[in-house]
Amino acid sequence: MVKEEKSLLLYRSAALVFGLALSLQAWPALSAQTNVIFRYDAARGAMRTANGRYIPLTGLVAGMLDRRHSQGFAFAQPLNAVSGIVGPFSANEPAIASDPTSAKHLIGSANDYRLGEDTDGGLYATFNGGSSWRDNVVQYVVSGPLYYDADGDPAVGVDKLGDDFYSSLAFNRSGPSGGSPASAAIVARSHPNVSDAFVDATPVRVNAAIDQYFDDKDALAVDDGTAGSFRNSVYSTFTLFGPNTSPIMEAYSRDHGVSFSSIVVASAPGGTKLCPGGTTAGACADDSGSSVGVGAAGAVWVAYENFDSSGSNQILISKSTNGGAAFGPPSKVADDHDIANPFKTFRVNSFPNLAAAAGGRLYVVWADAGAGFPQILIATSSNGTSWTAPKVVATDAGANFHFFPAVAVQQTTGDVYVSWYSNGHHAGQDIYDYFYRKFSAALSPLTGETAVSAATPISPCPTGVEFGCSFFGDYTGMAANSAGGYPIWTDTRTGQEEIESKPVP
Repeated sequence: MVKEEKSLLLYRSAALVFGLALSLQAWPALSAQTNVIFRYDAARGAMRTANGRYIPLTGLVAGMLDRRHSQGFAFAQPLNAVSGIVGPFSANEPAIASDPTSAKHLIGSANDYRLGEDTDGGLYATFNGGSSWRDNVVQYVVSGPLYYDADGDPAVGVDKLGDDFYSSLAFNRSGPSGGSPASAAIVARSHPNVSDAFVDATPVRVNAAIDQYFDDKDALAVDDGTAGSFRNSVYSTFTLFGPNTSPIMEAYSRDHGVSFSSIVVASAPGGTKLCPGGTTAGACADDSGSSVGVGAAGAVWVAYENFDSSGSNQILISKSTNGGAAFGPPSKVADDHDIANPFKTFRVNSFPNLAAAAGGRLYVVWADAGAGFPQILIATSSNGTSWTAPKVVATDAGANFHFFPAVAVQQTTGDVYVSWYSNGHHAGQDIYDYFYRKFSAALSPLTGETAVSAATPISPCPTGVEFGCSFFGDYTGMAANSAGGYPIWTDTRTGQEEIESKPVP
């Protein structure tokens, strides 16, 4: 056995023992005072808005407010494993991006628990189109220079120079007080050919939230193809939860992630007709679940779920024509009816996922319960103002459970890839497959609904999970390039949470 193999064996043995010890610990909830500050309703796992409506939280915020930690055992890796974790450690909530200069190079990320204590940033890279992946975990949050307890909610992007970008939320478990930072939106850059193949630049803190404020649900986009003056700009968005409002904020970088601008409000006021409720009528200031993309001429688009309407919630979208320096009033994509998990196990949401074509066409997908059960819907627009009526993506018979959709556009052909979880092959059961479907630019179906996960079904509650089986991540991902589509999802066929991806035509 060579020296490197011995070191790896020792590390895995130590990690296993450490994970066993930690699995016996319970992580206490924060004080009631903190819950009051954040308007947190523990029974719902959501923030209560000024008008009494509820905004579902992502994993990190809910985890900070009510932490339950458990681990199990699994040593096999699935065929399409991206995360590459061996041992009783989870990974969930993945994202993926394709290099615009090389179809063989893609990067992925996820909440990665392999260190056995808390979530860190898992970064994954392939240089052969997904046939194999290199993986690592980024520890710069816990080891400096930022010194937060943990980080997660990852998003990724690649610019035209081939630089990889990783954004996440860093946060402290302890309650914020006395000006101490509770959380931060951060972005780090990586050059894929350096020895560690991952982050090699000091991460930048886009925003630090203190006292009564908390950053949540970040998103990332890179202008990797337009010919305008904002080419190669990097855009970071996130929800800023405060005592009364939760607007979507945005910041940009013009120097390849070295520094970021001051944050601005992306969910600009939309007027009382669009947003009659909330703390300030017309402000459209109770939002979450942003998704950001770059369209024609470098236009920056941000889609998000809004909770200030008088009836159902709504999907809104805002546009910036000056590289993220300011955003105009939002437009309405569609009404949004929040889904619920019929099995009452893990939580779900109806946040939108956005894809922008270089030619200007926009696509938004989300899970919607307007039909009386969760469906995957997609809408498209050529201008961001007028949207088509939502189209049902998953048409399998019966009131099956569909959730966590993702969308991507193949920029040359305009083909649209959509992926999602469904229990359509296991009707009435709390087990799932991960599906994809391809459409033309005009949303004519090019493929049927195809399961890309293996024959072994996905169970959201295996032995090795986080948050006592109430957390299965809050989203999945999809990328597309000249070689096809690249769905990425959380899979549990080995008995633990793994990240998987499989190229599709």
